[in-house]
Amino acid sequence: MRVTKTEGSRHELAVERFAAGASLQFENLVLRVTDKDAINCSVASAWELESITEQRARDDLDAAAATLTDLLQSAPEIAAVVQDQDVEFELIHDYGNGAVLVAALKEGRLEWASGLPRGRTAG
Repeated sequence: MRVTKTEGSRHELAVERFAAGASLQFENLVLRVTDKDAINCSVASAWELESITEQRARDDLDAAAATLTDLLQSAPEIAAVVQDQDVEFELIHDYGNGAVLVAALKEGRLEWASGLPRGRTAG
């Protein structure tokens, strides 16, 4: 469920659904509780797939982490759901009719999806 504010009845409904397992979309983030009791935080890259470098991927993921921090500080109800759970960050490419995984950040390490980056050097 998409929310644009961290207050009000729509926000309360979104938090209730998120706690029950539905995804929650805020700004450019999509959050969901995974099967392994972690929080998956996906963000669409600001770049076209062919232009994503390691630095650009890290910049997008760092911005996602900052947005998540802001959200959790302004919405204690969401912070309570996320509390004590690992957060997994994924960078996706949204091509309009769907999205594909580009990379994931795991323990500070950027892991590219299979086949990426396509013939590019990191950086």
